[in-house]
Amino acid sequence: MEEAAYLIEGRPTGGWDALVTKEHLDLRLETLEQRTRAELNQVRIEFRDQTTRLIKWFVPTVFAGMSVSSALIAGVLAVLA
Repeated sequence: MEEAAYLIEGRPTGGWDALVTKEHLDLRLETLEQRTRAELNQVRIEFRDQTTRLIKWFVPTVFAGMSVSSALIAGVLAVLA
């Protein structure tokens, strides 16, 4: 009788329907993993796009700077010669 009373009194606050099963947890975990994968893929796409944009800006800028530097050096050497 004591065990039965304990089980009846010790039920979850939301009732027996509020118990979480292993299957329920597996489904929630699977959903969380899918969302995490989707977010990670979005971050990868954004990172790739930003990196591509940076390279497209950086490479021409470096070459332009090298060209300007070469022209200045050539001008200085022409003046000194």
